Amino acid sequence: MDKKIVSILLSLVCLTGLTGCGEDNSLEELGISVISPKGAPAIGLARYQKDYSEKITVTAPANVIAAFSGNDSDVIIFDTAKGTAFISKQNKDYKLAKVLTSGNAYVVSTGHDADSAFDADDKAVSFGSGSFFTKIFSLTSGLNPDNISEVPDVSQALTVAVTGKNNGEDVDYVILSEPFVTKALAQKPTLTVKENLNDAWESYSKAQGYNSGNGYDTFPMAGIFISASAEADATKKDAIESFLKEMDYVSKDLKDSEGKDILSVIKADSDNSVYDLAGTYGMDYTTLAGVLSSSTNGSGSVNPLGFIADENFDYKTFASEALSTTLADSVFSAYYGK
Repeated sequence: MDKKIVSILLSLVCLTGLTGCGEDNSLEELGISVISPKGAPAIGLARYQKDYSEKITVTAPANVIAAFSGNDSDVIIFDTAKGTAFISKQNKDYKLAKVLTSGNAYVVSTGHDADSAFDADDKAVSFGSGSFFTKIFSLTSGLNPDNISEVPDVSQALTVAVTGKNNGEDVDYVILSEPFVTKALAQKPTLTVKENLNDAWESYSKAQGYNSGNGYDTFPMAGIFISASAEADATKKDAIESFLKEMDYVSKDLKDSEGKDILSVIKADSDNSVYDLAGTYGMDYTTLAGVLSSSTNGSGSVNPLGFIADENFDYKTFASEALSTTLADSVFSAYYGK
């Protein structure tokens, strides 16, 4: 039976006053194409994987970057700062609709720092090229920026954390995101989580008077970008709204319920070998379940992957204050802030 018809029937049943009718979380058809990098953001697409895999591409970040130069994908999930830079500086044909994830970054101590306190001459490793993590850590820790090296991706940062070395030299601190924090502590239990970079950033941004003196309790990571041509296509309006509704539902489940509903879907897909979980999310089901549980994950966070629900992150103001970047209204989708 058509999924939209099922949704309507469920709504009619609920009107009769029968029990078991809470919020309508039925999955509507995916009527648009979506591309996402491998890793945590792709978990947002979990409920689509079984029936709509032909419309989903989960791939290496380089391929997602290339998608900005084409117009084959209706939706791109990618680093918010880099995506908006592509749009504003390179005139890419996409618009930011929503910040999907935030603040999934932690400072892991290798144990090499004798006084276990941040000093300007400590050595640290972050990941990504021109990473916002690197900038934040430099500001909040007081480390000399020249002493913070960057490796291309988080899996390489994991290796640095476990070995305690980068290019043969001792490293005191490593920036990792989940699930790599949990992986690092499992491989080397002597590692410790020095701090949640979110918390450090909140204190720093408040001291700077950002956000009308309130500071920011997080910082943006993955964003949802909609093709300008898809947004202008009236026939895709319902599909885009349905997709954004799904992202809100998944985010709420991951933020408030340790991913209970999403894990049940992923568990079934894993048991039936629907797709390559490890290749898609960077972890198997057991690891993912452990990461989403605040009692077992390495970071101790109740929302370790940083999914945003029930709020709209004001990225325009954030970019102006934290990045000294003024973004034109044309960078933002008509769905931004809704």
